[in-house]
Amino acid sequence: NTFENNSAYNNSNNGFSIGYLSNNATLANNLAYDNVNGFSTYGSDYITFTNNSAFNNSNYGFNIYSNFNNLANNSAYGNLAAGIYLYASGVNQISGNSILNNSQYGVYILQSSNGNNLANNTACGNPSSDILISTSTGNTGDGNVCTTASGYNDAGSPANSCTMLC
Repeated sequence: NTFENNSAYNNSNNGFSIGYLSNNATLANNLAYDNVNGFSTYGSDYITFTNNSAFNNSNYGFNIYSNFNNLANNSAYGNLAAGIYLYASGVNQISGNSILNNSQYGVYILQSSNGNNLANNTACGNPSSDILISTSTGNTGDGNVCTTASGYNDAGSPANSCTMLC
């Protein structure tokens, strides 16, 4: 299934929701704003998010509870909890995203979210942490821009840092 060039706003839960076992979907060039979560997956793998924008949502811009997804060239800003949130989600590719000025976290990876790769993202202006990884292992990346990182560092960078500062 492909969802392209749509807007979802003012919903009492998710703007776009990919439910259990709805594998291999593509979401491209969509807007999700003023929802609880902009984009959400639960138990659906191999989802591609490309060129989407999630902003001013009261929880997460991208709320991911699934594996083997690709989040590329999206923007997440002004969300209350985090721009991109992964929970118990592994082997996801997060690349080329702009994750700016969310109220708490830019990228928040939690609870056995193992083996994810972060590459060439810009995560800046997120007061609690631009990139936070907790209780997860094997997460790697390079070429990211951030000011604050916790539990994460780009390849060849000191602990808790990105390749470049904001």
